[in-house]
Amino acid sequence: MDELSKRIRFIREKNGFSQEELARVLGVSFPTVNSWERGKSQPYPKHRKKIENLYKEACGSQDGGLHVFVVEDDPAASTILQEYVKLVMADAVVHPFENGYDALLQIGLIKPQVVLLDIMMPGIDGIEVFQKMKAIQDLKDLNVIFVSAVTDPQVLYRAKEARPLGIVNKPVDRLELNALLNQAIGIQV
Repeated sequence: MDELSKRIRFIREKNGFSQEELARVLGVSFPTVNSWERGKSQPYPKHRKKIENLYKEACGSQDGGLHVFVVEDDPAASTILQEYVKLVMADAVVHPFENGYDALLQIGLIKPQVVLLDIMMPGIDGIEVFQKMKAIQDLKDLNVIFVSAVTDPQVLYRAKEARPLGIVNKPVDRLELNALLNQAIGIQV
């Protein structure tokens, strides 16, 4: 399934549209939407723009775009995570942070849909950052994916108790992270 097909399916699922209803919104026929969703044809630029706008609306960001926080104190790991996000979510705006404090200062303003969060960081650890994020009323449905090299069973237990979308071990498996990122924005793979 190509990226456009995934986006069309995502738009339909988020809005509860049938293919016929989406066709009416886009001003095209039902077989056209069906063909796009199955990857059999591509829309004209004017329809592609409408699809992109509907996709941004369905993602639910204030500015209509998809925002992802990468909170990682290791610059090399942060760069890798940012690149992986861009592979799955080409249109996403990625906001890197070296610590949890900076992420917490910006989260209410930007309201990301997804946060990749290292567990072990100096100062405030990722689990505590996540708990503070969940305490913010507007962020109850925030999708957090922990990324960590931690092997301590007590820390991993605390991480699971926080109920993130998932926990990815370092070194990061790109396919595992891709699946979680798609799950975070509601795209079935």
